[in-house]
Amino acid sequence: MAVTLVIAAAMACALQVALPAWLNSTTDLEAFTMASQAADFLVRDLRVAGFDPEGIGFPGLAQADVTSLELLADLDGDGLLDQNSSERIRYRLSTDGKSLMRVVGDQVMPILDGLEAGGFSLRYFDSTGAEIAGPFPLEPAALGAVRAVEFTLRARRVGRPRAIVLGAFTVLRNH
Repeated sequence: MAVTLVIAAAMACALQVALPAWLNSTTDLEAFTMASQAADFLVRDLRVAGFDPEGIGFPGLAQADVTSLELLADLDGDGLLDQNSSERIRYRLSTDGKSLMRVVGDQVMPILDGLEAGGFSLRYFDSTGAEIAGPFPLEPAALGAVRAVEFTLRARRVGRPRAIVLGAFTVLRNH
């Protein structure tokens, strides 16, 4: 009986140590998963931007700034851009700057919370790989020169010492 009590006490002590570590790792995993999902949305939307099967000649990148961009694509191939559908996608910060918003038509969806100050940034590059330095928002001539977009996401969960940092350099395939 005494041996069982000693073993139970040892297991209780082990759980007291292991449970906080497990909860912390779960929080870190959740933050990484959310950041990687946001990065995946961005990369996929950038790669589809400018899809124009009818040859209308619209820009894939309709607006570009250091913390926002708007992408266009004729996804249904009807030769028209439906402004209230997934043929028009915009990424921007929330009004408090702590969430990344994906705006599809008129629908606004937060896709990443917990952004640090400066936690969403965009850089634009021309066909030679040179960075397009502005002025921002980019003028139509500069928008037409963009061939690649680089983004960085930096998010932190409350109470966590480290930020999750993800980014990608994406070549615009249909521009």
